[in-house]
Amino acid sequence: MTVLIETVERTYFLQRHTPTGGSTDEAVIDIFGRIGSASKPYDRYVGQAIEVALRSSRSFSAGTKEETVGALGPFSISLGKSGCSVLAYLPSDAFWAVPGMISDHSVTHIGLTFETPRHGSGNLESIHFAPALRVNVS
Repeated sequence: MTVLIETVERTYFLQRHTPTGGSTDEAVIDIFGRIGSASKPYDRYVGQAIEVALRSSRSFSAGTKEETVGALGPFSISLGKSGCSVLAYLPSDAFWAVPGMISDHSVTHIGLTFETPRHGSGNLESIHFAPALRVNVS
C-alpha cells in the first residue's frame, strides 16, 4: 500500500512524575494523506484518507542524565469504513529526520506492508518513506 503525504502536524509532550521525580516525553508526528495504491483486496481503500501516526518516546531518571529510550513498536494498521490509520514508534534519530525529508520533498510517499488484518486491524510489517517512484511495498 502506498500513501501520498498531504499534511503534517507535530506536537511534543513532557511529564514529570512525582514522587519519583523522573520524567517521560513523547514526540508526535501525525501525517495525513490519501491511499494512492493497494493490492487486492485492499484496493477498495484507494483514494481514502489515512493518518500515519509516528511516535518517539524517552524516560529520564531523577537527578541523573540517564535516558532510557522507549521500545520500538507497536506497529499497527487499521482499515475500515470509519477510517484508516497507522501507528508506529520509531527510533529517535529516524523520527526526527522525517519532518525534514518531507519539507524538502525528498519524501512524498509512504510505503506500507502489513499482515492480513483481522476485524480491520493488523500488524504493520514495514514503513518506507521515499519519493513516489522509489516506494517499496513488495
